[in-house]
Amino acid sequence: MEEVKKPSPHTLSCPVCLDYWSLQEIDSHIMGCVGKEGDKSLKGLKVLPPKQPTPSKKEGVSTRSAAKRDQDPNEAEAKTWQKVPDLPKAPTFYPTEEEFRDPMKYIASIQDEAVQYGICKIVPPSDKWLQGKPFSKVVSQKNFVFQTKLQNIHQLQTRVGPSAKFMDDLFDWLDTQKGGAALKATIPPLIDGEELDLYRLYNAITARGGLQNVIRTRTWKDVIRELKMESPDESMLIYQLRAHYFKYLYHFELAQKQKKEEEMSAMTMSRGKSEKKGSKNDKKQSKEEEEDFGYHDGKMFTLTSFKKMANTFKKKWFPSEELAKPNTVENAYWKIVETSDETVQVHYGSDLDVTMHGSGFIMEPTEERHTSGWNLNIFPKLPDSLLSYLDESTAGVSAPMMYIGMLFSTFCWHTEDNYLFSINYLHEGASKTWYGVPGSKAEMFEAVMQKTVPELFKTNPDLLYQLVTMISPRILVDNNVPVYSFLQEAGQFVITFPKAYHAGFSHGFNCAESTNFALEEWLPFGRESTEKYRQRSRSSVLSLDKLLCNAASQPHSQTLNDRLKEELPIMRRDECYLREKVLSKEGTWKCIQFSTYEGKDTTAKECTVCKYDCYLSALVCPCSPNKFVCLRHSENLCECPATRRILLFRYRLMDLDEMLRSVGVPPSETSLSTLFDNSQCKAPISHSGKGHTGQHHPTTPEDKSKTSPKKCTIKSLARNGGIKRMEGITYLDPKEEINEGLFVIESIVDSRTQNDKLEYLLKWEGYPQNEATWEKAEDFACPGLVDQFEEKHKRKAPGPKRSTRTTKGKRVRY
Repeated sequence: MEEVKKPSPHTLSCPVCLDYWSLQEIDSHIMGCVGKEGDKSLKGLKVLPPKQPTPSKKEGVSTRSAAKRDQDPNEAEAKTWQKVPDLPKAPTFYPTEEEFRDPMKYIASIQDEAVQYGICKIVPPSDKWLQGKPFSKVVSQKNFVFQTKLQNIHQLQTRVGPSAKFMDDLFDWLDTQKGGAALKATIPPLIDGEELDLYRLYNAITARGGLQNVIRTRTWKDVIRELKMESPDESMLIYQLRAHYFKYLYHFELAQKQKKEEEMSAMTMSRGKSEKKGSKNDKKQSKEEEEDFGYHDGKMFTLTSFKKMANTFKKKWFPSEELAKPNTVENAYWKIVETSDETVQVHYGSDLDVTMHGSGFIMEPTEERHTSGWNLNIFPKLPDSLLSYLDESTAGVSAPMMYIGMLFSTFCWHTEDNYLFSINYLHEGASKTWYGVPGSKAEMFEAVMQKTVPELFKTNPDLLYQLVTMISPRILVDNNVPVYSFLQEAGQFVITFPKAYHAGFSHGFNCAESTNFALEEWLPFGRESTEKYRQRSRSSVLSLDKLLCNAASQPHSQTLNDRLKEELPIMRRDECYLREKVLSKEGTWKCIQFSTYEGKDTTAKECTVCKYDCYLSALVCPCSPNKFVCLRHSENLCECPATRRILLFRYRLMDLDEMLRSVGVPPSETSLSTLFDNSQCKAPISHSGKGHTGQHHPTTPEDKSKTSPKKCTIKSLARNGGIKRMEGITYLDPKEEINEGLFVIESIVDSRTQNDKLEYLLKWEGYPQNEATWEKAEDFACPGLVDQFEEKHKRKAPGPKRSTRTTKGKRVRY
């Protein structure tokens, strides 16, 4: 009979069977307990089919009672709610036919005036630019199929918190379980006197595949890190989290998985042939954030069925158009948002990728059918838009998205991704109310948001990126934040400017389309946003470095050239310092160009730590060839010594110098010494001796004449493990060394097996064949070169067996 261990500092009890087990055995034992008899061992708590809740509301219909509809809408709330003040209007522009022909030129001409308001409206001189192809003739009302998101309008500002809906769902589920009522009375559980947030614990566990997968993969430390919990006894903290999850959430997790599978099965059956045209999933990050705050998947609609539902909903609020005046609708909307006295849920077909659903404009205009530059399918890549220098197409950024709205459908306060410009066109339907705050007042706006809903920012620091929160313009005005507004009608464009916060809502059924673009004035905002995103570990929607390099190497205007003179030196300075840090201070010495490393894989490389786009350079290690970090986070790559790592680069510094010269930056301003003299921090450098790292002192010509440096060859570096292990070497000033001292792998010459380990013979760029060195495959990460080498062997004509040679007593094929 198996001996059960006794309580001790080295044992933990299983929360299922309550027996004690050693720290090494507890996880595998719990897995066995969990798997027994369908997981019924948790103190009688069973997984039962949840009771069907009594419907409290219909989707798309509010819970307004007849009594509430009959009373004066201003009477009950007069003491607790104030109407939205009359806001100053953002400008509306009326271009002539001649001005309207060149979109970018016209927007640039009004920019100085409009940017002060954050938003502006453009009314086309006529509909001739559509050339007889309006929305109704381009889009099929019956075949345009999309899935909506549900918006709880009453929770956009005054919700209790991001976990409110989750806790309601958990409590409702516990009511259906045996022993659930008693369990509810013990919520929230405590750990070291602090309340445990079950919502965050559930999200952290399920994001890693569920409890069983967390136990199997031993990722509890990642869970603790995400929960931002600390304890001197980490093993005990893991035990407590595991026990609480078993007690409160594990069977709820199983029930939710079962429910989701049933819903997916039902949805698949209902979609039928329409599934191919269904909406494309949004970015995983954005979708999770929206679900946290009450945005959930809605239903599948066609334009015809959605319009019918939307019109029915609006009539219950405003039986006639006379009652649906813009001011009346606006006040009704903000009363719901601010007082939450009614439950109002609406559908919104947002972020619909036109490549999946179709566009309101001609998708691929030919010379004969070409409408104009105002066609949003070609607008982002017009010659004067900086996005034209990027080859890739990103939905919603360089390719438009559709938005199908109904009464109260909301786009919450936000700025555009990477502070880009945006353009929105209302194809047809009811009007939209827009609010805008100029980009120059963005920090004031953010301060008021944090002051108004501090509990939401405490739980979600990235709240401003999530498009899930509305606060009334009245609150902003009361805090001296300028807010401007206007009403957008069908057939009108709205432009938003960099860093300008904007928001709004629909007055009824409508169809709009939107995309981003960038004028030359955006570049400083692009730099600012990229840095902010890096600090918050948020992915950018484009690579600023790639855009700058492409623009510098392609024809461009003189005004853009002036902007490049400001931005390119900053890019090069940062890259120069980071390479010096990695090569001279840390000791990485092997380098491979991206084009050689990537091979057929040309996808963008992103830093796993800060999500920065590693266009110019990255670090990789053979121990994890698919993991990349930017040079700022070299210490986070792995535990291997720096000498094993490989620097991936796209341009040599001399290539970047040439870019700067091409835009007219004087050579003196491109030198390393000029860039580093103004730097506040100078990285230490490895000097001669036993790899000692000391403070860097520039080497003068006189100093160089006094030294007798030992010859540093590729073979000697390889034999000694890289720069930091070399003895008796006097290195050049790093400002010269990093420009000329890159040891770049050019090709694989041969392969062999040495001591039962595969090795490759590497040819180094700029060095003769006799300087080629053997590198172990485990120390060499370059899928592109390996594939090229293997493919070359496969293409060899059939012939006699490859010859062998003897290396230290072993026969090796080559």
